[in-house]
Amino acid sequence: MTDHKPWCWEATPSGPDWIFIAHVSPASAADLAQAAAAVVPQGYAFCPRDAAPCRYHQQVCSYVTFVDTSNVEAYRMNLRGDATQKNIWIYNIIEVHRDVIEIECGYGGRGEEYNRAETAWLLAVLTTPGIVLRDWKVVAGGEGYDYKTIREGSGIDDLRRYIT
Repeated sequence: MTDHKPWCWEATPSGPDWIFIAHVSPASAADLAQAAAAVVPQGYAFCPRDAAPCRYHQQVCSYVTFVDTSNVEAYRMNLRGDATQKNIWIYNIIEVHRDVIEIECGYGGRGEEYNRAETAWLLAVLTTPGIVLRDWKVVAGGEGYDYKTIREGSGIDDLRRYIT
């Protein structure tokens, strides 16, 4: 088994918030949703969201969502609208909707163990037959840092090269 770097290994000096964004082919969207829901990353809980606004598709989307277990209840309270604390500062979240995968580590997330679990999840999902990865990028910024693309690529081979 190959040991991979975490997907965010280059993001650290460029801001506290790290984001991985990937697009699969539109024909892969149904397979992506099914594969994503079938693999729960270690340290995460499944928290699906139905009918939520989507900034990528400019419409309402359903999401396959995983949240780090230490933030699950706060996340669910935010969705219900009954949270006393509206902002979860340090978190890891994985969202899949239609043809997009987005992974966020707020304020650096909960640590490398979670980032490695996210990377393993990405590889498991993106190597599922029927899923074609079109492009991906790692973005970092926030708290006084401009958001910028740290690395980007196209296809699963580029991603594998980046994390090995």
